[in-house]
Parts: sequence; structure tokens; C-alpha cells
Amino acid sequence: MKIDISYLPKRDQDVYQQLTELPLNEKKLLWMLIKNSNKDHTSMYHMLNKEIRSLIEKEMITKNDLYVDKKRNRYSFFVLQSAPYLMRYLRNYMLRESDKN
Repeated sequence: MKIDISYLPKRDQDVYQQLTELPLNEKKLLWMLIKNSNKDHTSMYHMLNKEIRSLIEKEMITKNDLYVDKKRNRYSFFVLQSAPYLMRYLRNYMLRESDKN
């Protein structure tokens, strides 16, 4: 996917560069979290596996400690919290692409 990030703030551009360098399995997981995120850029995931931990370590996602769904064993994450413009752009891009199909 090629996108024009030149108009995004420098911090968001740096995060996008980091995103492009992620291993494929982490990219897929991050893309799924972006796709399933709500308007507040939060998303749920059912486990804390090594990919999730790696994304947390790389500051791509942040665990929302205020919410844990203990019944379903799901966790809440803030997605690309440090790059809100990039998050909005990627989410809108994904929505546009899904409308085409």
C-alpha cells in the first residue's frame, strides 16, 4: 500500500516509517486492530501474545488498563495513540477500500 504522508505531522510520519519496518505478522495484527477500532481509536483483542507485547514495546499500541473483559478474556488497546492523524488516515483508507469491494 502506497500512501502520501507528506501532509501529516512529522511525528506521524516517523510512526508510519516505523510501521513499514514491522515484521509481517505484527503488521497484520496492527492492521486488524486499526480495522476493528472505534471512533476513539480503541480496539479489543483476546490475548496478550508476543506480537501484542512487541507492538506495546514499540509504542504502536497502548494497553487500556481501565477496561478488561474478564468474561471473554479480551483486552482493550489504544491504537497508534501517538499518531492520531495517521490513525485517522489509515482507518479512512481502509473504509474506502472496503466500500470499493
